[in-house]
Amino acid sequence: MKYIFKRALQARDLLEEIIKYFEGQDLMEGDRASPEESDVSDNIYPDFETDMEGNILQPEGVDPDFIIDMVEKKKKNTKPLEWPGAVSVKGGYKKGEDVAIPKLLEGSISKRKDGRWQGRYYDLGVRKYIYAHTKMEIVIALNNAILERNKRENDSIITKSISLNKWIQEFLTLYKSDLKEASKRDYETSLVRKTLDHPIGSKQVSKITPMDLDRFFMTIEAPNMRHRTFVLMKGCFTKLVQTKIIKENPFDFMDAIKKPRTKERDVPTAHELDDFFEYLKAADINLYYFAKFISVTGLRGGEALALEWKDINDSKIIINKSFDTTSGKISTPKSYASIRMIPLFPEAKVVIDKLNRTNQRVFSLISRWQSAKRISKLATEYGFKKFTLHTLRHYFATQCLNAGIAEKVTTAWLGHHDSKVAKDIYQHIKPDFESEQVDKLSKYRANKKKN
Repeated sequence: MKYIFKRALQARDLLEEIIKYFEGQDLMEGDRASPEESDVSDNIYPDFETDMEGNILQPEGVDPDFIIDMVEKKKKNTKPLEWPGAVSVKGGYKKGEDVAIPKLLEGSISKRKDGRWQGRYYDLGVRKYIYAHTKMEIVIALNNAILERNKRENDSIITKSISLNKWIQEFLTLYKSDLKEASKRDYETSLVRKTLDHPIGSKQVSKITPMDLDRFFMTIEAPNMRHRTFVLMKGCFTKLVQTKIIKENPFDFMDAIKKPRTKERDVPTAHELDDFFEYLKAADINLYYFAKFISVTGLRGGEALALEWKDINDSKIIINKSFDTTSGKISTPKSYASIRMIPLFPEAKVVIDKLNRTNQRVFSLISRWQSAKRISKLATEYGFKKFTLHTLRHYFATQCLNAGIAEKVTTAWLGHHDSKVAKDIYQHIKPDFESEQVDKLSKYRANKKKN
């Protein structure tokens, strides 16, 4: 009770001082001081807590009706003074003028224990602080900072009024400039082309609603493409919220478009693939070596095409680059986790021992651009309904699964796309354990050939 009574007395004294200020009375005893003698840092209004909008918080233990009566009394007994403009005033009031403190445009202010004033506002979602000696100075400084921020935002092309098409281009330039060629094509095909001629593309990002997005996604017929566009566009809007260009992400109020269930892959059996390899060997011996190598290592086609002899030693194959058939360039693999080192499997060694080493490229005698198409064409001629170069990678993964190879080892050999998983894999695979897995796979393959 003593604490509540003490707080009530403090609140009463505070409110009395506020009333005296608005009635034009001096906070000290005696007559009103002249502007030359006035100390604005003491007679504006004393230290008290405010909310984010600068409104006074109700002191504990004070009747709210008393506060309302005080405000009404202030309105009746005070004549508002006009602010002549946002001029820089240091030390409080200007000499010889009756100047009122300007209205705060945004943010909040408070007086610190050291006597200085602190102002707070937001700029690009980050809370900013400025300081001044008097209330007059802090209000002017805060307003000027807000006006400068608004001007800067208006001058920028990236505002809440930017269209979706323009934002996608800015998003790709600012945040996705280091994408691989395949990923760039993914954004171009799955996002840029989809919104380019659709009405949603010209709409301001701040005005796009969940219903607009639902209607847009309904126009994409292919389920896989609809899911992919949903994922990429959600990333664009997430960045809009993170950069405070818009306040809410409309995707937060939508049901996710899930990826359709993957159909069971048509992977040939060991005997079917061996028969096809005999056919391929007769048609193109160099293409046969290339396909056989992928089937026993699990490399991606681009990784095998970029492989050089310096990347292979007596026991390991180092994968650190990939050939892109569209751009014709060699770059780093698909993802960070794709940069890996795998065993030189006995079956792979048999293949490379038959290759010519006069060129730095391992598979220099096949066309980098036509190899994948030619394998698919020959597979169709052989009788496979659907067979691609990537089918050989799936075949390797299936062989590992059937041989009982540890999942984390298989994932590492394949170069899992998830870096977190890959990191866990690389940290826990021991050389002895990996050798055991290689032997297990070789024995499985040998047994399949006997049967």
